[in-house]
Amino acid sequence: MVIISVMFASNYYIYKSSMDAMFEQAEANNRLVVKGIIQSFEESFREINDMIYTVGTLPYRVYDSEGYSNINMNSAFLLMRNVRQLISQDYIYDFIIFYKNSDLVLTLEGTESFNSIFSKKYKSGKYAPEFWKNFSVTSHPMKIIPSGYYGNSGGSSGKNLLAIVASNQMSGSVQNIVVFVDLPKLYNEVNKQSMMRGTALIILDRDKNVIVSTDEDYKSAGLESIFFDSGNETVFQKGKYNYYCTRSEYNSFIYINKVPYRYEGAIPTVKVNRMILLLTTAAGIFISLLLSMYIYSPVRKLVGLVGVKDGEKRQNHYKHIYNSIEKMQQENKLISNKMDGVKEEVMRSIFFKMIDDITFYKDMKDQIDTYFKAVFSGKQFFMAAFDLESGPGAFKTLQDGALLTQPDEVTAKIRQAMDQIEHTSAVVFYLENMQFITIAGIDGQVRRDAMLKNIGAVKEQLQSAFPDYIVFAAASRFYTDVKDCKEAFEDIRMCFTYRDVKHTNTLIDLEKNEFSYDIYMPLDFDEKLSNYILSGNTGESLRVIRQVINTNVENNISYIKFQYIINNIFNTLVSILVYLKADREEIRGNEKEFRRLADSYGHCEEITGFFEDMVGKMAEKVRVGNSGKLNKDFVLQYIHLHYAENLYLDKMAEIFNTTPKYFSNFFKKAFGINFVEYLNKVRMSHAKELLKNSDIPVGEIGGKVGYLASSTFASTFRKYCGITPSEFRKEYGKKPAART
Repeated sequence: MVIISVMFASNYYIYKSSMDAMFEQAEANNRLVVKGIIQSFEESFREINDMIYTVGTLPYRVYDSEGYSNINMNSAFLLMRNVRQLISQDYIYDFIIFYKNSDLVLTLEGTESFNSIFSKKYKSGKYAPEFWKNFSVTSHPMKIIPSGYYGNSGGSSGKNLLAIVASNQMSGSVQNIVVFVDLPKLYNEVNKQSMMRGTALIILDRDKNVIVSTDEDYKSAGLESIFFDSGNETVFQKGKYNYYCTRSEYNSFIYINKVPYRYEGAIPTVKVNRMILLLTTAAGIFISLLLSMYIYSPVRKLVGLVGVKDGEKRQNHYKHIYNSIEKMQQENKLISNKMDGVKEEVMRSIFFKMIDDITFYKDMKDQIDTYFKAVFSGKQFFMAAFDLESGPGAFKTLQDGALLTQPDEVTAKIRQAMDQIEHTSAVVFYLENMQFITIAGIDGQVRRDAMLKNIGAVKEQLQSAFPDYIVFAAASRFYTDVKDCKEAFEDIRMCFTYRDVKHTNTLIDLEKNEFSYDIYMPLDFDEKLSNYILSGNTGESLRVIRQVINTNVENNISYIKFQYIINNIFNTLVSILVYLKADREEIRGNEKEFRRLADSYGHCEEITGFFEDMVGKMAEKVRVGNSGKLNKDFVLQYIHLHYAENLYLDKMAEIFNTTPKYFSNFFKKAFGINFVEYLNKVRMSHAKELLKNSDIPVGEIGGKVGYLASSTFASTFRKYCGITPSEFRKEYGKKPAART
C-alpha cells in the first residue's frame, strides 16, 4: 500500500501541475466568449422585436373586408416593400403577415395562399394550417417555436428555421406576424463557432421552454428546475457537466452554457494522464497480492491466537472472522435501533410540549435546535396528518392482541414517501389510533397547492400499501416560526373535525372545505323515541333512529355535527335505561362502546348497529317488566307526555293492550282517582303555567293542552280553578315592566 500511495501521489502531482492552469484559463476564456455570444443573441432578438413593432405601426390598411380574400392588394404591396427595406439582417429567412378571416398570406416573395404557405412551404407535424387559423383569431403573447418543428425534415427546402410569432395582445389588431430565422446564419451572426470544443449553448424562453440548443442531449439536465436565488446568474452541476445560467434583463430569456466538468473527455492529455494513473495503480495492486501470499502463513498463526481453537484449525478461518464480524454488526444494529427509538420518543415528547406550552420554546431552545434543526432551518414549515381509518370490521387483532398493521410500518412508509419530496425535510410521529403526523420544513419557494399535490401522492402510496384502511390526509397552512406549531396543529384538528361524514374527500384542505348546515333532528324526536320504546314498539323505535342518521348522512354534514346527532340519540337511550332501572355496569359498558365508536370516526353502519342492539335490549326489559300487569309508572309517564293529545279511555286501553273497563278499574285502584279527573288536573296544571308565563291567547291555550273546543276548556278550567282563564291570567299573569 505504501508503494501504491507513492506511485499514485507522484502521478497525480504531474497530472495536477500540467492540467490545472490550462483548465482554469480555458474556462475563463470560454465564459468571456459565451458572454459575447449571448449579447449578440440579445441584440438579434431586440432587432427582430423592433422590426415587428415598426411594421405594426406602418399606416397601411391592408385588411379589407370587401377586398379580394380580405386583402387590399395595393396596400399589401406598399406594406411589404417597406418591410423589405427594414430587413438588413442576413439571417431573416422570411417575414410573414396574415390576418383574421383571410385566405391570403403576405411574404417577402409575394402573396400566397394561407393553406399553401403552412401546409407546403412551412410544413410542420404539430403546427398545421388549422392551428394557425385558430391562432390568428385569438389573443396570444409572443411565442418562439424551436427549430425542431421547421427543420431539415420540414417543407422549407431543408432549412433549419426558428419561428418567432409576434404578440397581438396590446394592439388588438387583426394583423399576425411570423418571422422565420435561418438558425445556421444566426449562429454565424453571433459567432457561435468561437465557443470551446465540447461546450454547448441552450436558450430557454421565459416559461423555461427550450427554443435554441446546440446540444441534442439537453432533456436529461432538468432545466425546468433552474432557480435564481438572487441576481441574474447561477450555476449547477449535473453528471459530468457544469451549467452556467444567465437570465436576460431584456426579455427574461435564460442562456445556459453547458461545459464539461474540467473538460473531461475534451482534451486528449486528460485521457493519457488517467491511463498512467490506472496502470500504476494496477501494478501496485499486483505487487500487493504477491506480498499478501507471502505473509499468509503468519496471518494463520495470528488467527489462531485471536480465537480459532486447535480442533478448528483445518476449517475456513475467514468464515470464523466473517461470523464474528456479522455478530458484531447485528449487535450494533440492535443498539442503533434502540437509540433511534429513544430519539424518536424524545422528539415526540418535545413535539407535544411545543403544541401545548408556549413558554416551552424559551426553556428548550437547545433541544429543539438539536432534534428539529432540519425542519425549522428552512424559510417555512407546515404540518401534515394521515389517519388510517378501518373499514367495517377491519380492526382485527391477532391472538396476542396486536394490530394486524403495526404503527412502525406506517411511520416508516410515510417517512420514506416524505423524503422523496424535493425541497422538504420531514420528521414523522405516531399519535394514537392509527393517526400519524409529520412536520416538514421547506427550503425553497414552494406553493401550497403544489405541496398539497405531494401530500396527496403520499396518501395514495399509503392507500396502496395498506388497502384494509381508508387513508385520510390533511395539511396545515405554511408557517415561519417554531412558535406557530400549536397553530399548525390546530389547523390539522380542524381539518379532521370538519371533514364530511360520507368520506367523499380523503385529502382535506381547510381552506377549500365546504361546510354543510343541513342538520336533521326533529324537535319531538326524544318524545317519540321514548314512547315507542316504553310501549314496546321496537320497529318504530328503530325507524326513527335510522331516519335521523340516514337523513344526516345524505346531507353529508361534517363529522362534528354528526357527533352532536348521535350524542343526542345516545343520551335519550341512556335516560330510558335509567328510567328502566338498568344496571350501572350495563350503562357504563354502553357508554364505553359508544365513545370508542364516536372518537374513532366509526362508520355509520357500526353506530346504527350499536343503537339497534341497545333498543333491542331495552325492548326486552319493557316486555319483561310489563308481562301480565300494567305498569303504574309508565301509565303516569305516558299521560304526562301525551296530555295534549286526544286521550280517551278506549285509546288508553288500546295502548296498554287491555279493555276500557279493566283500565278504568286499574287506574282508580292504583291512584285513588278516575282517569278523566286525573287527566283534567294534569291539563289544568299546564294551562296555568301558560296563562301565567306566556302571551298566548286564551283561546289557543285550550288547544295546546288537549281541548278541542275553547268552550270546553273554559268550563273545565272554571270547574277546577273556580275562575275563568281570563280572570286567572289577569290575577296571576306576568306584569308588564314599570316605566322609569
